[in-house]
Amino acid sequence: MIIDIAGKVVNLEAVLLQGIVQGAELERDLFCRDEEISRYNQMLQMYVSCDLSVDNLNILNIGCGICLEATVLYNHFKKADNSVRLVGIDMHVEAIEYAQQQYVSFGENMNFVCGDARELDWFVHDFVDIVVMSHPEIVYSNGTWKKIVSEAMKVHVAGGLWLNTFYFEREMDTMHKIIAPDYEIIFKGKNEHAREVVSFFCPHQYVIVARKK
Repeated sequence: MIIDIAGKVVNLEAVLLQGIVQGAELERDLFCRDEEISRYNQMLQMYVSCDLSVDNLNILNIGCGICLEATVLYNHFKKADNSVRLVGIDMHVEAIEYAQQQYVSFGENMNFVCGDARELDWFVHDFVDIVVMSHPEIVYSNGTWKKIVSEAMKVHVAGGLWLNTFYFEREMDTMHKIIAPDYEIIFKGKNEHAREVVSFFCPHQYVIVARKK
């Protein structure tokens, strides 16, 4: 994600990736790894039901980046009597390589793919139980993310969960308008567990949780 702050062009994902991969101390950074993982977990506990009655649960994380939330998502939906498989897709090679190394211990239960989510033909139709997107640039991407959303809806099973988080309320509202005809909205609003906004961007400020009709 490229953003312009006070005339300075910043590649947001590159900043995050560089900090994590190099093991930098991020206590004063807006993207503190441990804190963000904890906050994401608290968000799931509050807003996202884990009662899907699916023996082999498939999660698709679109635009996953380095996927800090992978373990939290896996543990949230994993039960004693089911299996969970998470697939992350992103176009950034370095981010995918990092995620593959970070979660290698999960074996076939986690797979990270460098690819274009505008073409999800490599998924069987009605295969995905849970669709996750963090900070989709639905307002500013000139239709790219609308195409991605359309593709994701095609591979999403009826009754499956849809989870989006956003930096800004207008992004949440735009996504809501797109998915509303096909989804029952379970929760839409401010994330109580998000970091306090102290700068232009703070992650996971707004949340949509929905179920496909």
